[in-house]
Amino acid sequence: MKNEELEDFNTVLKHKGKIEGIVLKIQEDEFMEKIILPYQKSLSKAKGVLIKFDIGRNSNLYTINELMSLSCEYTSTDCEIIFSTNRIDDLKEKEIICKAFITGL
Repeated sequence: MKNEELEDFNTVLKHKGKIEGIVLKIQEDEFMEKIILPYQKSLSKAKGVLIKFDIGRNSNLYTINELMSLSCEYTSTDCEIIFSTNRIDDLKEKEIICKAFITGL
């Protein structure tokens, strides 16, 4: 694990309380259905959120930005939100691996 990744985890894990997480390989257009909606209540109460996207080499970073904007709509204004991307050449077009950690519940 890189130092930056460790710092990201330390930032969101400093919040006391329950932690929820999910790791899923999905299509970009499934983000709302598979990540946001099942965790909507937790996102609204979270003190920290870390979302890591593994994306294919043909993925558009604009799309990832849109997904993060969507995520922010479901969190409180005092929630610390961190996201990152990592390129994975083996992923198909529009396929992503999303790793989401919700803390401080």
